[in-house]
Amino acid sequence: SCAMRRTGAVVCWGRGAAGEIGDGDSVDRYAPVPVIGLSNVTSIATGPNHACAMGADVRCWGVNFYGQAGDGTTNSPRATAGPVSGFSGRVLTASLGVNHSCLLKGDGSAVCWGDNTNKQLGASGAPPGYHLAPVNVSLLSGATTAVSGSFHTCTVLPEGTVKCWGSNFYGQIGAPSLPRSAVPVTVAGI
Repeated sequence: SCAMRRTGAVVCWGRGAAGEIGDGDSVDRYAPVPVIGLSNVTSIATGPNHACAMGADVRCWGVNFYGQAGDGTTNSPRATAGPVSGFSGRVLTASLGVNHSCLLKGDGSAVCWGDNTNKQLGASGAPPGYHLAPVNVSLLSGATTAVSGSFHTCTVLPEGTVKCWGSNFYGQIGAPSLPRSAVPVTVAGI
């Protein structure tokens, strides 16, 4: 678990074996401790095994086997907050899956990085495997919010349309005929 203080600092607690706490160690913490390398944070996002903080830049920490911390490596654990390589711009929100991370930018476009085995990066030209730096999500603009599941991400557009991409093994992206999609598909009926 993580929380953002009014001062712009971030504290985390709980399981820390894979650097999820961000305090430079790999031990469990039963009380909040500061995440190293963060200040003036404006928002945070947590996933099952990693977290990111947004401010003047984007910094992530935790499990990084698939490059989901965005530091250009698969060195894991990433026990302190480090900058996402190759990203600049204003972030509207971040959304983290199990092994991938996505940022919704201020203009309503999105970038994702990490594991792309289930096409969860939403980039039609990106091959399966790990992507250690952000790739642009294909055919998406104007989104206002994003939420990631384990291996997929969904966004909401201003008119209320929902678009999703990634794994569809259980129908989670709302595309009955596709096992997965590398581009956002519109969920029917919303």
